[in-house]
Amino acid sequence: MDLEHLHPVIIHFPIVFLFVYPFLEFILLKKTGNPSIFSGLFVLAFGIVFAILAALTGNAAETVVITSLDPVKDKYIYDLIRTHSNFATYTILWYSLILIFQFYLIIKKKMSHRLKYIFIILALCGLYLIYMTGDQGGTLVFQYGIGTQLIK
Repeated sequence: MDLEHLHPVIIHFPIVFLFVYPFLEFILLKKTGNPSIFSGLFVLAFGIVFAILAALTGNAAETVVITSLDPVKDKYIYDLIRTHSNFATYTILWYSLILIFQFYLIIKKKMSHRLKYIFIILALCGLYLIYMTGDQGGTLVFQYGIGTQLIK
């Protein structure tokens, strides 16, 4: 099986993990001890790993689709693919920075409840990036048939 065919399957995993993450962190805010501190980070890390896999499979799908597009006639579709890809990249970078900074603060024992709330707010803001990525991807599939049997 080619990588591009895995994109519609893989993409749902980072959506779930990254969506659940800020709510899990909020629930765990009341708990103490290392397991609860790192539980949210594991969910976030899994979300990032699956987001990277989704980006890799998406890049493979993009390569297949781009070669079949007419640069003039299909410019809007090409631009939509680029926008979708850019939002996916911004999402990965956004959540990766949250993970790195949060992990650093936990290791240095400088994490506070106030900082935890800031990370939760930042993660909730990242949901907008996920929404925009999905909106562009949904438009590609449902409006233009990209990735379906209609477009080969």
